[in-house]
Amino acid sequence: MADDSAEANLRLPVFDSYAMAIGYVCIEWALLEIAFDRLMRIVMGWTHRSEVTHALTVNIDMRSKMKILLAVSFISPPSDRWFDDLKDLCRTVEEALRPMRNRFVHDIWFGPDEPFTRRTRGTKFSKPQSFQPVQLSNYVDTPTPVAEVWAFVRSIKEASERLNRSANEYYELTACE
Repeated sequence: MADDSAEANLRLPVFDSYAMAIGYVCIEWALLEIAFDRLMRIVMGWTHRSEVTHALTVNIDMRSKMKILLAVSFISPPSDRWFDDLKDLCRTVEEALRPMRNRFVHDIWFGPDEPFTRRTRGTKFSKPQSFQPVQLSNYVDTPTPVAEVWAFVRSIKEASERLNRSANEYYELTACE
Protein backbone atom coordinates (compact mmCIF):
# COMPACT_ATOMS: atom_id res chain seq x y z
CA MET A 1 0.00 0.00 0.00
CA ALA A 2 1.34 3.43 -0.91
CA ASP A 3 2.30 5.81 1.84
CA ASP A 4 -0.23 8.63 1.45
CA SER A 5 2.02 11.08 3.28
CA ALA A 6 4.86 10.38 0.84
CA GLU A 7 2.54 11.05 -2.11
CA ALA A 8 1.26 14.21 -0.47
CA ASN A 9 4.83 15.44 -0.10
CA LEU A 10 5.44 14.92 -3.83
CA ARG A 11 2.19 16.31 -5.20
CA LEU A 12 1.63 19.90 -6.13
CA PRO A 13 -2.17 20.09 -6.58
CA VAL A 14 -1.84 23.04 -8.95
CA PHE A 15 -0.16 20.63 -11.42
CA ASP A 16 -2.73 17.82 -11.13
CA SER A 17 -4.64 18.50 -14.36
CA TYR A 18 -1.38 18.83 -16.35
CA ALA A 19 0.19 15.81 -14.65
CA MET A 20 -2.80 13.68 -15.63
CA ALA A 21 -2.81 14.92 -19.24
CA ILE A 22 0.97 14.44 -19.63
CA GLY A 23 0.62 10.99 -18.07
CA TYR A 24 -1.88 10.13 -20.79
CA VAL A 25 0.57 11.43 -23.42
CA CYS A 26 3.04 8.82 -22.13
CA ILE A 27 0.43 6.05 -21.96
CA GLU A 28 -0.90 6.72 -25.47
CA TRP A 29 2.65 6.96 -26.82
CA ALA A 30 3.38 3.48 -25.45
CA LEU A 31 0.18 2.20 -27.09
CA LEU A 32 1.28 3.79 -30.38
CA GLU A 33 4.55 1.89 -30.15
CA ILE A 34 2.63 -1.34 -29.50
CA ALA A 35 0.57 -0.63 -32.64
CA PHE A 36 3.82 -0.28 -34.62
CA ASP A 37 5.00 -3.60 -33.13
CA ARG A 38 1.77 -5.29 -34.19
CA LEU A 39 2.04 -3.93 -37.72
CA MET A 40 5.68 -5.09 -37.90
CA ARG A 41 4.64 -8.60 -36.83
CA ILE A 42 1.97 -8.73 -39.55
CA VAL A 43 4.07 -7.21 -42.35
CA MET A 44 7.06 -9.43 -41.51
CA GLY A 45 4.85 -12.50 -41.39
CA TRP A 46 5.49 -13.17 -37.71
CA THR A 47 2.10 -14.71 -37.13
CA HIS A 48 2.58 -15.66 -33.51
CA ARG A 49 3.31 -13.51 -30.47
CA SER A 50 6.43 -15.21 -29.24
CA GLU A 51 9.28 -14.17 -27.03
CA VAL A 52 11.41 -14.01 -30.18
CA THR A 53 9.07 -11.44 -31.75
CA HIS A 54 9.11 -9.34 -28.60
CA ALA A 55 12.89 -9.65 -28.27
CA LEU A 56 13.15 -8.04 -31.70
CA THR A 57 10.55 -5.29 -31.41
CA VAL A 58 11.44 -4.08 -27.92
CA ASN A 59 15.02 -3.46 -29.05
CA ILE A 60 14.11 -1.28 -32.02
CA ASP A 61 13.31 2.40 -31.42
CA MET A 62 10.21 3.86 -33.02
CA ARG A 63 12.08 5.79 -35.72
CA SER A 64 13.83 2.61 -36.83
CA LYS A 65 10.57 0.65 -36.74
CA MET A 66 9.04 3.19 -39.12
CA LYS A 67 12.04 2.96 -41.49
CA ILE A 68 11.93 -0.84 -41.46
CA LEU A 69 8.15 -0.90 -42.01
CA LEU A 70 8.39 1.53 -44.90
CA ALA A 71 11.25 -0.35 -46.56
CA VAL A 72 9.63 -3.78 -46.27
CA SER A 73 6.22 -2.41 -47.27
CA PHE A 74 7.74 -0.66 -50.30
CA ILE A 75 9.17 -3.97 -51.52
CA SER A 76 5.84 -5.74 -51.33
CA PRO A 77 2.89 -3.44 -50.57
CA PRO A 78 -0.58 -5.00 -50.54
CA SER A 79 -1.71 -1.94 -52.54
CA ASP A 80 -0.34 1.45 -53.55
CA ARG A 81 -3.02 3.21 -51.50
CA TRP A 82 -2.14 1.15 -48.41
CA PHE A 83 1.55 2.03 -48.77
CA ASP A 84 0.76 5.73 -49.32
CA ASP A 85 -1.37 5.73 -46.16
CA LEU A 86 1.45 4.10 -44.17
CA LYS A 87 3.96 6.60 -45.55
CA ASP A 88 1.66 9.49 -44.59
CA LEU A 89 1.13 8.12 -41.09
CA CYS A 90 4.86 7.60 -40.50
CA ARG A 91 5.53 11.15 -41.71
CA THR A 92 2.86 12.48 -39.32
CA VAL A 93 4.39 10.58 -36.39
CA GLU A 94 7.93 11.65 -37.25
CA GLU A 95 7.32 15.30 -38.14
CA ALA A 96 4.36 16.28 -35.94
CA LEU A 97 3.68 13.85 -33.12
CA ARG A 98 7.18 12.85 -31.99
CA PRO A 99 8.53 16.41 -31.66
CA MET A 100 5.42 17.53 -29.76
CA ARG A 101 5.55 14.48 -27.51
CA ASN A 102 9.15 15.35 -26.69
CA ARG A 103 8.15 18.93 -25.89
CA PHE A 104 5.29 17.88 -23.60
CA VAL A 105 7.40 15.28 -21.80
CA HIS A 106 10.79 17.01 -21.58
CA ASP A 107 10.01 20.72 -21.31
CA ILE A 108 9.83 22.42 -17.94
CA TRP A 109 6.26 23.28 -16.91
CA PHE A 110 5.42 26.12 -14.58
CA GLY A 111 2.30 27.92 -13.35
CA PRO A 112 0.72 28.80 -11.03
CA ASP A 113 -2.20 29.87 -13.19
CA GLU A 114 -3.82 28.22 -16.19
CA PRO A 115 -2.57 28.16 -18.85
CA PHE A 116 0.75 26.80 -17.63
CA THR A 117 3.87 27.62 -19.59
CA ARG A 118 6.21 25.13 -21.22
CA ARG A 119 9.83 26.18 -21.23
CA THR A 120 11.85 24.67 -24.07
CA ARG A 121 15.54 24.91 -23.32
CA GLY A 122 18.16 25.32 -26.01
CA THR A 123 20.75 27.83 -27.06
CA LYS A 124 19.80 29.96 -30.03
CA PHE A 125 21.52 32.93 -31.63
CA SER A 126 19.33 35.35 -33.54
CA LYS A 127 19.46 38.75 -35.12
CA PRO A 128 16.03 40.29 -34.60
CA GLN A 129 16.56 43.18 -37.04
CA SER A 130 19.12 44.28 -39.57
CA PHE A 131 21.94 46.38 -38.13
CA GLN A 132 21.20 45.07 -34.61
CA PRO A 133 23.63 42.95 -32.62
CA VAL A 134 23.21 39.19 -32.42
CA GLN A 135 21.22 38.07 -29.37
CA LEU A 136 21.48 34.89 -27.36
CA SER A 137 18.48 33.08 -25.90
CA ASN A 138 18.56 29.90 -23.86
CA TYR A 139 14.87 29.07 -23.76
CA VAL A 140 11.48 29.73 -25.31
CA ASP A 141 8.34 29.98 -23.18
CA THR A 142 5.04 28.75 -24.64
CA PRO A 143 1.76 29.18 -22.75
CA THR A 144 -0.05 25.85 -23.15
CA PRO A 145 -3.64 25.28 -21.99
CA VAL A 146 -4.29 21.80 -20.59
CA ALA A 147 -6.91 21.36 -23.34
CA GLU A 148 -4.05 21.49 -25.86
CA VAL A 149 -2.34 18.58 -24.09
CA TRP A 150 -5.60 16.56 -24.14
CA ALA A 151 -6.03 17.36 -27.85
CA PHE A 152 -2.55 15.98 -28.42
CA VAL A 153 -3.47 12.80 -26.50
CA ARG A 154 -6.37 12.39 -28.96
CA SER A 155 -3.96 12.86 -31.90
CA ILE A 156 -1.71 10.06 -30.64
CA LYS A 157 -4.73 7.81 -30.07
CA GLU A 158 -5.96 8.50 -33.62
CA ALA A 159 -2.53 7.55 -35.01
CA SER A 160 -2.67 4.25 -33.07
CA GLU A 161 -6.14 3.57 -34.43
CA ARG A 162 -4.93 4.28 -37.98
CA LEU A 163 -2.02 1.87 -37.49
CA ASN A 164 -4.31 -0.84 -36.18
CA ARG A 165 -6.68 -0.37 -39.13
CA SER A 166 -3.67 -0.54 -41.43
CA ALA A 167 -2.53 -3.79 -39.80
CA ASN A 168 -6.01 -5.29 -40.19
CA GLU A 169 -6.19 -4.19 -43.80
CA TYR A 170 -2.73 -5.58 -44.57
CA TYR A 171 -3.74 -8.89 -43.09
CA GLU A 172 -7.01 -8.97 -45.08
CA LEU A 173 -5.33 -7.97 -48.36
CA THR A 174 -2.55 -10.55 -48.06
CA ALA A 175 -4.44 -13.45 -46.45
CA CYS A 176 -5.15 -15.08 -49.82
CA GLU A 177 -1.54 -14.99 -50.99
